[in-house]
Amino acid sequence: MRFNTTITPTKADPPTAFDRLSTRTPAARVRPREKRRRDDRALVHLRHRLVDQTLGQVQSLRLVEPIRRAAQEAEALAWMEEFPLLVFPCLFQEKLEAARFRTQRQMWIEARTCGLMTTTE
Repeated sequence: MRFNTTITPTKADPPTAFDRLSTRTPAARVRPREKRRRDDRALVHLRHRLVDQTLGQVQSLRLVEPIRRAAQEAEALAWMEEFPLLVFPCLFQEKLEAARFRTQRQMWIEARTCGLMTTTE
């Protein structure tokens, strides 16, 4: 039995947009180190400023930790995007609304079950 060992060149189609996108490596999208540091400092500054503004408007101390946690989660999600400084305020607002809803719901549950949780001595 004989195998064909000659390689015949094929006529390739011109690359499509999909081919160009699929050949991009994640390393090609990495920003230069200096820009990353500058963005990091700017995002941390923005996070602190928004958290301080939000904490200045809070009446309940129960919201302090959920607000800080929401800011950290929003910052982590913002770094997944190409322009983290643009998406961070919107993400923070969404996380903040969810944190407020959870805290209010927890307070409602505690108020409703207050009589059930008394201990007998």
